[in-house]
Amino acid sequence: MSYPFDAVDRLRSSGDRRVIVVDGNGIAAKVGDLKVAGIVLVGALSTHLPFDVATWQAAIVRNVPPKWKDLNFAAFAAGREVGV
Repeated sequence: MSYPFDAVDRLRSSGDRRVIVVDGNGIAAKVGDLKVAGIVLVGALSTHLPFDVATWQAAIVRNVPPKWKDLNFAAFAAGREVGV
């Protein structure tokens, strides 16, 4: 099954949902590496959940190699900017 080209429109028209479109790949490319696109999305999501930034950052530190920490923090912050 293919992904519907009008998915955003469908979601927006299906009720009282708030839809935020996040270009994870585009933002990750600007941050420096497409590999952090998932962290961009986590950053956007984090603005809607009741955990503070330090908790998210601690989870990132526990789950990425140290050499990737700064890039992942940058991706997370960029995602938070568009998630609100």
